[in-house]
Amino acid sequence: MANPDRLRGARKDSTLWLMSFSDLVLALLCFFVLMVSTMTPSGEGLQRLNAAFTAKEASTAALPQLVDELGYLLVEEIGNKRVSVELRSQGILVEFNDELVFSSGSAQISPEFLPLVRSMAIKVKGLGPRYGIDIRGHTDDLALSRASIFKSNWALSAARAIALLEQFVAAGVATERLKVSAFAHTRPKVGYHQLSGQKLEQARRKNRRVGVLVSVR
Repeated sequence: MANPDRLRGARKDSTLWLMSFSDLVLALLCFFVLMVSTMTPSGEGLQRLNAAFTAKEASTAALPQLVDELGYLLVEEIGNKRVSVELRSQGILVEFNDELVFSSGSAQISPEFLPLVRSMAIKVKGLGPRYGIDIRGHTDDLALSRASIFKSNWALSAARAIALLEQFVAAGVATERLKVSAFAHTRPKVGYHQLSGQKLEQARRKNRRVGVLVSVR
């Protein structure tokens, strides 16, 4: 039969390493707290940080003014519900119904729309290099006809976004500020669930669009 005193001694010895380990962890924690508490940021570092925050705030503050200017420029199209201008968390999103910009199944910009998009591009150009422009193409969920020169809605949405981008380049917007996104039918503005007939066609009409997202880079 095992000696009870010997068993208690063995159990006590087996926990001694835990006490040593906890002491080590506590000592390391105290060391790191002391090291961090003695560190002070340099004046130059604080100035750079403050300048970055100030520049970001100043850039973001210019967006509401641009919303007003674009609203004035596009007032007729907004009234006809062919254009929307929204101030979002990411920036300003301007969306055009495709029938305003393009003929059906085409990526060639309508001549009537060119003066409008060029005026818009000039206003965005005036914001300066801190603002990026993401030009986005969207389609509906219908497959293209066999006669189409585009193989898919992906190709069509990309071609339309590129056509709009070229107008921004022609207006003098620096190419490094520009980006193209092609979403095809994957980001509908209006869902198709349980829609049919005229309501379904209206939803598809709203989902065929091109957008311009202006945001701080």
